[in-house]
Amino acid sequence: MLDDQTFERCASYELRENETASALLPIALAGEPASATHIVVGTAVCHADEPEPQEGRILVFEVTERTLELRAEHAVKGAVYAREGMGGRVLAG
Repeated sequence: MLDDQTFERCASYELRENETASALLPIALAGEPASATHIVVGTAVCHADEPEPQEGRILVFEVTERTLELRAEHAVKGAVYAREGMGGRVLAG
């Protein structure tokens, strides 16, 4: 995460080895205060011997002033390429 004025790095999250972010979604989640900001990140774990990733994760971060806090993660089979918010919930594929 970068400062919008100076482009200085404010926060970051290190993914696992061979893991890359493949989808990002800022969202207001159901059941959370309206002021809460979340970012959902879909990932893929890429290996040279696989034509298509066989595993990935869905990560949910809460964004507070200049920080990221991992709130939830869910392992999935395959890469997460698509994500959409629906009624304060996340749909990922």
